[in-house]
Amino acid sequence: MRFSVYCLILLSVPAFVLAGENNTPTILTNTIKNIVACKQEHNATRDDYDNIRKSQIPKTGEGKCFMACIFEKFRVVEGGKYSTDSFMKGVTELYKDEPQKITKATEMVQQCGKRSKEWNNSRDKCVYAVKVMECLASYVSRVPVVKDFLKYQKVKQA
Repeated sequence: MRFSVYCLILLSVPAFVLAGENNTPTILTNTIKNIVACKQEHNATRDDYDNIRKSQIPKTGEGKCFMACIFEKFRVVEGGKYSTDSFMKGVTELYKDEPQKITKATEMVQQCGKRSKEWNNSRDKCVYAVKVMECLASYVSRVPVVKDFLKYQKVKQA
């Protein structure tokens, strides 16, 4: 359970909010199920998970594919490409009452979107996920998404 929660927090911030039936953002309810499924599907280890949790690239091929699976499940990557639109929906909901943070998060989303054009030559989804993670990790110190997501999640579940 702890593994699933940490992985969600670190990786799914851009996609933890998806449009519901009425296009209103809602927190995903099957987050843990998706993370566990990805872990099992790719035989990821605790070390793979720990690297991801620390915003580091997993060292194993299985860990990189585990990360790719999570990005796909949470729509950070859609159709094999980084999804600026899905990411923006997530950070917009997360920071809707914090204009300074939304500004930084919006910059992150847009800059990673621009950088993603350079990654198009990567046909391997696991290699592509590494590029996505490298971009997201480069903003961790400017956008405290993990802490903010935990606070947001507690409020939304209450």
